[in-house]
Formats: sequence, structure tokens, C-alpha cells
Amino acid sequence: MNKASQQQILSLGMGLIPCLLLVGCSGFNSLSSSSEAKNSTLSAASTSISSTPTTPSVPTTTTLPPPPPKAALKNSALVSADFDNDGVPDLAVLDISGQQIDIMSGNGDGTFNPPVKMNTGATPDGLLAGDFNQDGNQDLVVLNAGDNTVGILLGNGDGTFQNQVTSPIGHVASDLIAGDFNNDGNLDIAVVNGADGTVGILLGNGDGTFQPQKAYKVGQFPFAISAADLNGDGAIDLIVANSGDNTVGVLLGRGDGTFSAQTTFAVGKAPSRIAVADLNRDGKPDVIVLNSASNTVGVLLGNGDGTLTSQVSYATTQGSAVGSNPTGLCVTDLQGNGNFSVLVTNSGNSTLGVLLGNGRGTLAAATMTALSATPDAIVSSDFNQDGSADMAIANLNGNVLNPSILLGQGNGAFQLQP
Repeated sequence: MNKASQQQILSLGMGLIPCLLLVGCSGFNSLSSSSEAKNSTLSAASTSISSTPTTPSVPTTTTLPPPPPKAALKNSALVSADFDNDGVPDLAVLDISGQQIDIMSGNGDGTFNPPVKMNTGATPDGLLAGDFNQDGNQDLVVLNAGDNTVGILLGNGDGTFQNQVTSPIGHVASDLIAGDFNNDGNLDIAVVNGADGTVGILLGNGDGTFQPQKAYKVGQFPFAISAADLNGDGAIDLIVANSGDNTVGVLLGRGDGTFSAQTTFAVGKAPSRIAVADLNRDGKPDVIVLNSASNTVGVLLGNGDGTLTSQVSYATTQGSAVGSNPTGLCVTDLQGNGNFSVLVTNSGNSTLGVLLGNGRGTLAAATMTALSATPDAIVSSDFNQDGSADMAIANLNGNVLNPSILLGQGNGAFQLQP
């Protein structure tokens, strides 16, 4: 992968900690909406579907500046970024029942200030941060699953945000990712529309607005999405977890904002979260998927040409994984040795499973940290600025997500903040 394409991978998902490729840290609420979703129909007024769209001429590749100015930090329910430009990572977490985002500024010691609340649309179910209007401030993008929109809240650079402006998307959307898909220097968005079985692309105009969604057919009830340059051509590709048919779909990007039809790879049951990182340090992105119904993490090593090896799976907890109900996935360098490790939140037994990577593409058996509440989403950053990866975990209490902080010790172990 060339340097320019690495800089185009715009979903880091681990806050302010440097990473080689793309790291996904996310959470998973429920697949219970799938039966209702199957009865939904696609609104042709707001979406066009194509598996092989006409390919316009590809513009010259633009080399983007390194993160954070062009970074999009992605998660399902919470995200970490520097919203007030003080050099300290902050948190934003969804309040689903209140239809709000809670923005909490960090103090640099692992503690946070009381939240500033911003309104969202109906049933917010996804969140990411990035600079979408190129003013140097982090903005927030929220997925409003209840009214089939994506809303952008432009950041003021002081930890406050403007009211959301919405754009229509498909039905029962559950996840989103950002990147520069057409090489124009502006952040674009991709969303997974579960009921429609599509991925929707909204190209950014560079001023915080987006062009109408262009949809691509994928598998049954797609639930999660990630992005990376899987074939080394300098264009961002999309990787989708198709929860309804137990596959991962790869849509190769053309560098002009369009994508090829998906190629699928078998994984475990009900894949719900997905991330990308170079687990075997060969310079090729690998795919990590959370198989919720199998209670496993699946690793599919990348071949560098857009294809993936067969999945190797690992239990998300010690002993019997039955009933662990994994919900959140994060991939980061826990030990500062350049090797990526995998972290999983298990809502069934309220634990954090840590699977240390060895840099050769395999993972150690999970070691467990007991949590004091039912965990959902997880995100990584250096919250106390000691150089070690820390974790924020959104704990599910009804429809309210309350974050807890685990400070990393630099060896894969954590200390839970009181």
C-alpha cells in the first residue's frame, strides 16, 4: 500500500493513537429489527441502485494531509476526537432514548467534564467524527435510523456544535464510515442500509453538505462497514458485514466515487462489526469481523489484490463462549510494539476480552477483564496521555449508553476508572 492511499483511509476508530491502517472500534445493539426490515421497501425518490454503475473518468489521485485534519473517527455509539482543539481526546456518545449526542471534554487525566447535549434525529444508531467542511475543526455525523437520515453537526472548534442538517439515506441503516472515495480532498460517507440490502454513498462537497445517495446492492441485511485500500491501487475499498447471509462483502473502489459489485467471503454467524488492520505486518490490510451469533472473532488475512483468505476464528471469552453475546469490537496496538490486538465487549457476561496479536496474523486466546455494567460499544484513545492505549466503553442501561474508562497499562491489562 502506498503512502497516499494510507492517508486516504479516513476511519481510524482509535482516537488520537497513531495506527498503520484502519482500526475499527464499534458496538452492536441488536439484530432484532431484521424481521421488520425485510418488509421495508426502498424509496426510489431518494436512492438509486446499481451494482455496475457507469464509470466516469478517474481524476488524478490527490495526496491528502495526514490525520487529524482529514481523519474520520468512526464508531457505532461513541467516538473519541479532539472537539475543542486543546490536544486532549474528548468523547461523544449517543443517548438513544433522549435522541441526543452527549459531548464530554477530556481533562487529559482519564476524566471527563459533564456532557454538552446536542439533538439528533429519531433513533440515532451510529456516529463518526471528521472535518467535513475543511475548517480544521472536528464535526460529527450521526446515523438517524428512525427517520432514515444522516445528520451532520458542524463543529465550532470549542467543543460545541451547530444544529444538525440532514440528508436522506435508505431504510434501517445501522453503520457508517467516511473516506475520500473520489480523490477530491473532501470527506465522503458510506452507510449500510439494512432493510434495503444496500451500501449508500454520499459524496462530500467539502462544505459540510453531501450529494444525494448512490446505492450499491450487497448481501442480506448488511449491518456494519469498514474501509481500506485492499488491492493497493490507491483507491479506498469498502468491506461490509452481511449479517443475514453470514458473509463479508468487498466492494473495490475505482477512485472516482464508484465501486464494483461485491465479492463475498464466508464468515461466522450474524457478523455485526468489522475492522481492518495489518495483523501480520506484511503491508496488506487484513479484515477482522465480530460474529455475534457464533461468539467469535474472525480473521481474514488480505492477499493484497482485494481478496481475503479463509476465516480463522477465535472465541471472544475464556472457556465456553456460549451466551457471551459479543457486541463491540476494537483493534489497536495495546503494547506499543507495532502488533495489533483485538478487544471485544461481551454483553452476556459483562466482560472485556483481549486477544493479543503477535504480528504474524494470529491472536492469543482471550484474557478477560470484568466490567461493572453491560457493555456495548468500545473505542480507544490515550485519555490520560501516558502513551498507552486506553478504552472507553459505552454501557447499556435501557436505551442510555453511559461510558466507563479503562486506563491501559501498556501490556494488555487495564485499570477501571472509578
